[in-house]
Amino acid sequence: MTALAASTGTAVGGGGYGTHKGDKTGGLCSLGFTALSNDSFKPQALTAGHCTADFNSGSEYGIVAGQYFDIAETLSSGDGGATGDEKGTSTVKFPEGGFRGTISEWRFGRPGQTDPDPSVETTPAGTKDVTSTDYALVDFPEGTKVAPKVSNWGAGAKKGDLLAEAHSVTSVGTPKVGEQVLRSGRTSGQKSGSVTYSEGWANIDGRMVDGFASNAHANHGDSGGAYISEDGQALGVLSGGGELNDGSELFWATKVPNALDQMGNKSRILVASKAKQSGDTVEPGQRLRGSGANGFDGGTFVDSNGTKSKVTVSGGTWAITAPKDEGEHTGKLYLTNKYSVSEPLELKFTVKKATPTPTETATTPAPTATATETPTDPAPSETATEDPTDPAPSQTATEDPTDPAPSETATEDPTTPAPTQTTSGTPSSPAPTSSNPADPEPSSLQIDPRRIALSKFVGDGDKDKSVGVEASVMGAEPGTKVSFSIKKKGVTAKKETVTADESGNATTRVWGLTSAQNKDVYLGTYGVTADFTEAEQPNAGGTVGKAAAQDAKAGGAKTLESTFSVVSDDAPDPGDDGNDDDNNGNGHLPRTGATVGVALGTAAGLLALGAGMVLMARRRRG
Repeated sequence: MTALAASTGTAVGGGGYGTHKGDKTGGLCSLGFTALSNDSFKPQALTAGHCTADFNSGSEYGIVAGQYFDIAETLSSGDGGATGDEKGTSTVKFPEGGFRGTISEWRFGRPGQTDPDPSVETTPAGTKDVTSTDYALVDFPEGTKVAPKVSNWGAGAKKGDLLAEAHSVTSVGTPKVGEQVLRSGRTSGQKSGSVTYSEGWANIDGRMVDGFASNAHANHGDSGGAYISEDGQALGVLSGGGELNDGSELFWATKVPNALDQMGNKSRILVASKAKQSGDTVEPGQRLRGSGANGFDGGTFVDSNGTKSKVTVSGGTWAITAPKDEGEHTGKLYLTNKYSVSEPLELKFTVKKATPTPTETATTPAPTATATETPTDPAPSETATEDPTDPAPSQTATEDPTDPAPSETATEDPTTPAPTQTTSGTPSSPAPTSSNPADPEPSSLQIDPRRIALSKFVGDGDKDKSVGVEASVMGAEPGTKVSFSIKKKGVTAKKETVTADESGNATTRVWGLTSAQNKDVYLGTYGVTADFTEAEQPNAGGTVGKAAAQDAKAGGAKTLESTFSVVSDDAPDPGDDGNDDDNNGNGHLPRTGATVGVALGTAAGLLALGAGMVLMARRRRG
């Protein structure tokens, strides 16, 4: 009999599985992250919701989701991540003893949506709907092993062992633009890339999917696989993507925190952390403590009878209240926060009352007699009585605060007229004002251009800096954090915070992507808002400039607003000079700060592998 690989039967992030309904096959996908249920700590995993679809038949527009809910592990040595063949499926195997599971909850698109919606094609760019997403929750039978790992598909995977080389999951996080990420899946193994969009939505086969984008390569069958940061944060699970018109690749992922939120936080991602036990004996009803709780805010202890008790966490230390029953107690202790749960600590401790020996010693006759005589000795008693009633210290303490000399001096200082006149005259004195060389110019918001043709708004803004529209705050204090918000009909197209440079300028840029199938969605008027807090700084003369004082709101908070329009190429030109109505700019703006394209509703290809190309010969368990 052939020995099983070390990881067979253990759910691992990035590992492959196939869906089925009885003997009918569905498709091939990948696990994202292992998890434990919120209420009973049963083994689970997070993957993509569209993996429930029947990939062998679809509606007129695309696949129908919610058809297949049973899953079975595929042997890694036969998956493309190990063989290097991203298109072949003839080597797919379902090992005896591999894990089995059932998808208990899923979503692909809006809540309750099963069929594609062609109207998604015309959904405005920047539309935000976090309830429209792509996730599935897999329940495993009790006792199924789940590892807080994501496989990197190294040499061990070729031998069927996904745990031989794997990344530990340390926490749940959110992606940041430019952040390096690792993506793991059964077809193409592990691929690296960077986050290109940290938020937005994509049209995945007629469904709006909220999430983020990266350029880490993926292929069919990688769907549901893990996106993990270099420091082990669980970021997302793969939904779809493919090649753009310019030949580059863009792949879309569902954010892990949003997936957990949408399912009502009934599951937590399993992380490679475990509580540590400090002591093993405790009195009834007292606190048993331990360490290793950094990053968690609570937890649960489940004893051998299944009874749960609360675990409190403070400063990296956990604690539970010991039961009143004396004897040995065992159970599992889990540390938790909103999105993650630790591996269980197998806790074993003894509840025992304190020994009565110290009490007997205190009641022996000799110490009792000595203790009684000492306080009744008349000599010490008189001395102790006289100390607090000694009149000399009492009078001294009374005279100090009532000494008339210090009292009169303290009273005259704040009421003397000379300092009062000096203080009142300082701000109104004409001399300091006239010595002020110049008041600072008020900060302004400039838009370049205020009106732009569609063909000049859409393009590759990363390579061509002339594409799109720039919004700049000018004249702010260097180092000021400026928060830009660009909206169209109330829908957010972009949000970005930029730090003003040494010249006091902060700039952002927005443009439309060439991959949009219907570029007319970009036409219209956009509102631009810049919010920031600008501290009033004293100038050389020691006073605050009038313009800055007039512009500043309470606490120095400021809001500047403007607009720009994207028009069709054949629209008449009204002769706009490209500047804000309220500033004196010359149309040339500094190109500082980060840039990002408007999120699009362009259709992206599904990355689950249709089972019609796979012969899923699966043995039945006896």
